[in-house]
Amino acid sequence: MVNFTGQSRKRVVNLGDNRMTHMGGNRTYLEKTKLQRQQREEQRLREKAAVTLKQYVLRYLSHRKAAEAYYEKWLTTSIGSQSQFDDWIIGLNYFCVWKFPFDSNESIITPLLETVYKRVDEWKLCRVTSQSSVEGLLQLIEVLRTSHSQQLVHRTCQCIEHILKKSPTDARYPGFIDTLTSVVDVDDELVTSLIFRVNMKDSYFALLKFLARLRTLSSSYLDLLRKALSDHESTSAIGDLSKMERIDLLVVFLSAHTSPTYVLEDFVAIDHILSQVSFSVYCDESAMDYDKDGEDVERKDMLRIGVEAHQLLRTLYSGDFIKTMMDFMSKKDHDVYVINIVSSLAFLIPDQKPRLLMFMTINHYRYSWFYKRLTSTFLYKQLVSVAESKGKEYWTYTDFKTLYEQEPTPEFFWRLLFTFTEMFSYWLIISNDFESFSDDGITTENAASFVVFLKRLCLTMIFNSNQTHSTQICHDFYKVKDASIVLLNQLYLKNLRLKFMDESVWSLKKYEFRLESVLHLISDDDDEVSSDSDNNDIQVPGKDRQRSEISAKLEILKKLPFFLNFKERVQIFQRLIDQDKPKNGADMPEFFFGSPTRSTQVNARREHLLEDGFKYLGQSGPQLKHGIQVTFFNEYGQEAGVDGGGITKEFLSGVVLEGFDPNGQRRLFKETSEHQLYPNDEIFTKYYNKIDFEQQLEQLQYLRFLGNIVGKCLYDQVLIDVSFAPFFLNKWCNAKNMMKNSINDLNYLDPELFKNLVKFTKMSGPDIEDLDLNFTVNTRADGKQFKFDLVKNGEAIKVTAANRSNYIHQMANFLLNTSLHIQSKHFLQGVFAVVNSNWLKMFDFNELQMLISGSKAKLDIANWKQNVEYGGYLESESTIQYFWQVVEEMTSEEQSKLVKFVTSVSRAPLLGFQSLNPKFGIRNSGRSTDRLPTAATCVNLLKLPDYQDKEVLRQKLIYAINVDAGFDLS
Repeated sequence: MVNFTGQSRKRVVNLGDNRMTHMGGNRTYLEKTKLQRQQREEQRLREKAAVTLKQYVLRYLSHRKAAEAYYEKWLTTSIGSQSQFDDWIIGLNYFCVWKFPFDSNESIITPLLETVYKRVDEWKLCRVTSQSSVEGLLQLIEVLRTSHSQQLVHRTCQCIEHILKKSPTDARYPGFIDTLTSVVDVDDELVTSLIFRVNMKDSYFALLKFLARLRTLSSSYLDLLRKALSDHESTSAIGDLSKMERIDLLVVFLSAHTSPTYVLEDFVAIDHILSQVSFSVYCDESAMDYDKDGEDVERKDMLRIGVEAHQLLRTLYSGDFIKTMMDFMSKKDHDVYVINIVSSLAFLIPDQKPRLLMFMTINHYRYSWFYKRLTSTFLYKQLVSVAESKGKEYWTYTDFKTLYEQEPTPEFFWRLLFTFTEMFSYWLIISNDFESFSDDGITTENAASFVVFLKRLCLTMIFNSNQTHSTQICHDFYKVKDASIVLLNQLYLKNLRLKFMDESVWSLKKYEFRLESVLHLISDDDDEVSSDSDNNDIQVPGKDRQRSEISAKLEILKKLPFFLNFKERVQIFQRLIDQDKPKNGADMPEFFFGSPTRSTQVNARREHLLEDGFKYLGQSGPQLKHGIQVTFFNEYGQEAGVDGGGITKEFLSGVVLEGFDPNGQRRLFKETSEHQLYPNDEIFTKYYNKIDFEQQLEQLQYLRFLGNIVGKCLYDQVLIDVSFAPFFLNKWCNAKNMMKNSINDLNYLDPELFKNLVKFTKMSGPDIEDLDLNFTVNTRADGKQFKFDLVKNGEAIKVTAANRSNYIHQMANFLLNTSLHIQSKHFLQGVFAVVNSNWLKMFDFNELQMLISGSKAKLDIANWKQNVEYGGYLESESTIQYFWQVVEEMTSEEQSKLVKFVTSVSRAPLLGFQSLNPKFGIRNSGRSTDRLPTAATCVNLLKLPDYQDKEVLRQKLIYAINVDAGFDLS
């Protein structure tokens, strides 16, 4: 029947599967089945393991029973033939495995060893029997070690030694050294003897690894050690050792070498080890070379070693060792070993490098030999030929790849090049300009030729730094690169003084530096350039090749900036500052949308500008990038006027004038005979001797503040009329290491002392001894005399003909570096708080001085006239026409005085008068012809009366600029 009520019985469909879940469900059933299957599999594995174990146990019991049953018979078996002996000796291995682990009484082992000893004497061992017997006795040693029977262990080792003596030369014992050293004390003399007897019959790697574990080694093993290390196969095995093991291996060799005499095999062995050492080592407890100015040696990626190891390694830097090396170097076939050793020692212990180079340059004058050897190599000649024939400024990887097909050992060339660059670099530091180049050393012609090669090499290294094949060009690519760049910079600075080569060499002919791309790279963004890294940390968008080339050009700008025109670098410097200002809010006005910006208010008394400046700005640091609002106070109170930038400039100029005054109240700076400024060395003397210590700390804070002010002037492009000594400016150019000055820079500080020291180099030994000098220097502070050691225990070291070069070097180092270090450090901290230190690396000391106070070049009158703003005058008016006629008729000195009268600086801006801010202005100050011209230096404004008479204008103007009274002149 059809149901029309809408209600009918329908089949219920259980979509939730409740019924199946209640009964266990399909899922539960599958999981249970899987578990049962796993249990059955585990049961089968257990049964199989039980069967296997049973088989091993039965085999073990069978062998043990057989060993027990047949041992006595085996031991007493008479041997009538060689084959019987072979079978018998192989049986030794069997019993060592199956009997002695369970029965190792002395009463059993002793007869066994005596029998083996005797029968080995009676019969010959073949390769198989010797190896089998040694393996068996090694097994016995392991058993005896666990039973603590050291006497039997020793006796067993003697038995092994006896077998090794009788073994054939073709016998091999793989794993012998590792097995023996794992069960016995490696310091045991007999164990060492055994391993040396096995020697390379195990493997080079195992032998060398064992040797590296020894603390010392008897000199009786020296010949064996020489043989092991002199083999060519040892080199690759040494390379497979860990860094510490390589150093330990060298230490062991030196401990065995107790004689002061070295033979060829010694140099070969040392060379093979050092050829696999491309890192430096240090020791915390070692006595570092005495250098009060010394920075801590960078220990990143250096290996720390113990005191004893460090002392042994230092013997490689002794005069005797270096002299012997030099004697061997004269032999053509042997010089390769010496060159390799010297190149490694140049970086092995960084604090010993000067000692090595000193012995090789001063005492032996071998740098010229290295130059001749280098320039005579195949690769050097071919590289020069390729560059000259194809007009290349640098070589490509393809060039090297082609040449390497003709030169099977290019690494020797690179090691020789690295050694020479290090030696020549050191020679340029310690030699004066009169002896740097000579006919019996390296001539200026040699140096000029090498500069061209070095320029190409540095560019090659830079343009290939970011390439994957860089280490295929040279294994120690970055060591050679860094040393070459340092030397090229030294030769550039040397050329600034001596002018021994044409200026065109210091430029790039084929590469342009696009300003925008360079600015993009060297901006301050941390994600683009890390200021702490000098190598491959540059990330720029774009294709790999383009990125690599732009990065290379940036590295040139950072490390070899002289390749770029000076004015272009000034543009880059000023654009970098312009880019930096928005990031720090330094370009914002005093009030921005009604809110004050981060400008600092300074209330400065006219008579106390330095003191008040320090009070308000002494702790500002980077905040000085922002504007400062200056209000002047005189004896009558606050002066009228709103600081729109001009008053700030006047304030900065005033602080500079007072702070850098050598005769000022604080005497923070001294001046040379050329009136060039450098930090007062008396601050160091008092600071070091704890005299008025708190006052010296305050002096250092004032120096940091003056650094802030100079940084602020550079940042705001305010020229200041102050001249710094070149040896002080040198430290600005290399902020990280505060570049050390050399003997030649002493000529800037004290020309008379420099001349006397040069004469001192020519004095005879007796004359030097008559002077009774030692390694100390006297300084004065507050009328008192203080003595400083130039080296450790300097008072006890007499100056002789042998060490006078070191004395001169240490004297210059103290006067130019040590005694100025703490002051320079604080001053530069102040400068670099405002101006990025990397930006100043682009300039040498001459260029830095121009950046600070303007160009020394003759004033460009045409450029000046084109960049003047007139107030109350038209350019065509007679007074203005007369003014420029008078200016053109002035001497260069008078023109400079006029510029200083108006701008407070005697030099024109580096990029011309168009870059002067505010613009040079001439304002009509009235028709009174009795008045003199006046100036507002804060806004670069000349207030010129409308004289309308050329001669009157000339007289008044020249009088005004000579008395230099500025505002107060009337």
